This record gives sequence, structure tokens and C-alpha cells, in this order.
Amino acid sequence: MCLYVAAEAEEVTDWLHKFSNLTRALRFMVRLKRWIQRRWNRGPGPDPLQPMTAQELSEAFDACLVRSQLQCLEVEVRELRHSRPVPRKSPLATLDPFLDAKGILRVGGRLHHSALPFHLKHPPILDGSSHLATLVIDWAHARSIHGGFKATYVQSVFNPNPLPHRVFNTR
Repeated sequence: MCLYVAAEAEEVTDWLHKFSNLTRALRFMVRLKRWIQRRWNRGPGPDPLQPMTAQELSEAFDACLVRSQLQCLEVEVRELRHSRPVPRKSPLATLDPFLDAKGILRVGGRLHHSALPFHLKHPPILDGSSHLATLVIDWAHARSIHGGFKATYVQSVFNPNPLPHRVFNTR
């Protein structure tokens, strides 16, 4: 007997709303991924309770980011996946967005000629109405020692470890 379960993107990302802390959500994702790998391989695998690496946390954030973009910026991602330009009426049209190798929607433009690192030249685009955007802003606000808008913005955009990301509000 085989059981096949299909879930829509909204249901998959709905679990993120259960978390009020970005770090806890990412740690949960890493542990879940380890548990699935261990169950899938039916043998020794990564222990879900072992210390997590920065790479695992970064991969977990990238997965959350891709899901959030698929949920909130579906039209733009679909057009770029089919090698078509973003619709002119889209609020992202002026950002010259593109999909990177991981499938993350990023800001394009003239900065590709600069000597800045990739994550600063092409920050990911995150819809301001998503729960992930709220978690990222809360994380940056705490990292900036509860500073004001500018300190939180600088922390969220220019801090390379572990989550250098930009929030774009489409409201």
C-alpha cells in the first residue's frame, strides 16, 4: 500500500507562522532535514541533535527564502523561470530581478561591475508582507541591539553572517 500526499505551497510555508524567532525556525529546519535524511537512508546519518554548521543554517534560510518568494512573488518568479522579463506593472520591474543558481530572486542592475561581494551586489528580494520578512527584521533589530531604523537596516543588509538580506515592501 502506498500513500501519496500533495501539499500546496501555502500549506508548506504555513509552518513558518508558528515561529516568532528566525533562529528557532532555521534550527528547526536543520533538525527536520537531518531527521528526514536519517529516516530516508535507514542507517547512520547526521544526528539531529548535533551542533549545526553555518552552512546548514544558510541552506535552511535559502530554502525558506525560495518558498517565501514562490508564495508572495509567484508571477515574477514564474516569468523569470521561463526566461521572460518581469511584467512592466510589477513593482520589481525597476530592480532588474534575476534568479540565481539556487532559484533565489535577486536584485540585478549595474552593481555587477563593482568589487563588492555577490550578496551585497545582488541582495535577495523579500516581500515585505511575508512572515519571513517580519522574522528577518526582528532578527536584525535584535542584532543591532534594538537600534533604530538605520541600525536595523544596516544590520539586515550589510552584515554578511549569517543572513545578509534585503526586504522589499510591495504593499
